[in-house]
Amino acid sequence: MNAEPEPKPGVTPDDDLRRRLDVARAGGDPRYHAKLREQGKLFVRDRLERIMDPGWSFEDGLLARHVDGNLPADGVVTVVGHIGGRPVCVIANDMTVKAGTWGLRTFQKMTAMQELAGRTKSALLYLVDSAGARIDEQRASYAGRKAWGNIFYNQIQLSGVVPQVCVLLGPSPAGTAYQPALCDVCIMVEGNATAYIGSPRMSEMATGEKVTMEEMGGADMHSRVSGLGDFLCANEEEALAVAKQYLSYFPGHWTEKPPLEPARPPAQGKSIADIVPSESSPTSRATRAACSFPTLPTKQLDSSGRAMRSTSRCSSCRTYLASWSAARSNGQGSSGTGRRCCSRSPRRACHASRSSSGRLTAVDISR
Repeated sequence: MNAEPEPKPGVTPDDDLRRRLDVARAGGDPRYHAKLREQGKLFVRDRLERIMDPGWSFEDGLLARHVDGNLPADGVVTVVGHIGGRPVCVIANDMTVKAGTWGLRTFQKMTAMQELAGRTKSALLYLVDSAGARIDEQRASYAGRKAWGNIFYNQIQLSGVVPQVCVLLGPSPAGTAYQPALCDVCIMVEGNATAYIGSPRMSEMATGEKVTMEEMGGADMHSRVSGLGDFLCANEEEALAVAKQYLSYFPGHWTEKPPLEPARPPAQGKSIADIVPSESSPTSRATRAACSFPTLPTKQLDSSGRAMRSTSRCSSCRTYLASWSAARSNGQGSSGTGRRCCSRSPRRACHASRSSSGRLTAVDISR
């Protein structure tokens, strides 16, 4: 990595600082910005402009690793601002910097923003678009208070304390896949969002099975099969709008009450009485008459815990009828197991006859 050049002679420290800030805000190389546009993606700061209220309150760690070169903000933008007037802490990956991968300062910035959200009782928004953790920096990233495992620990500690919303805009492989899974809601962009532990290539090498990226961890699969995705959106603008609307339903933290909205007038259409007929209406009686009650197999126990044989229902009151296994085994017959056992009135108790063993051969369910 190339170090930042020294300021030119005659350049004031203030001008040099402004230049460094502009370089960090610009993100990665222009060719990576062009690749984002080809994929139908927005630059991370354009995403923030679309979802946040005008004017951010604070950006943390903008100059992280600026002396290392080619790592502006270490690939993640962490800001504090407002969405719909409520305070929000945002963690957003920059795909133009090392494919949005997590480095040592990335972990530190992310955990610091989570801790700030916990202290200030602010909602957390994750804009995820990352190729995972950097292999060349993992040895320094596993252990410690700001290490990457603490990201997931903090998510669990904040669960139920403040809202945590994930907008999955691109890949989220390996350890980064835990992040959307631990949020309250996951909004995925169709065609771009993916979440998986091992890639299709890794799966093929380990098991010999060939799968596509969509089958392994695509947005459509997660929305229809695994349940990770709560909203499947056609593009990023739609996904960001859904996140903004979702946050509007919830309080800023658990001690607040949800915001109140004025009630809307009833929609025009049929009344409840027209949709759900009453018991006395001709429609209701015709519906009940048309219903047939099939014979249902069941298993009953007598007072001693012995099982009865298969049962059927009375044709009049639908009482379960059964012959006791004990009576059968003793050769005592099974009187009282006919199809009729009572009057047709469903309110009258079942009068089932008894077998020669003295045990009832019907179970009253008419009440």
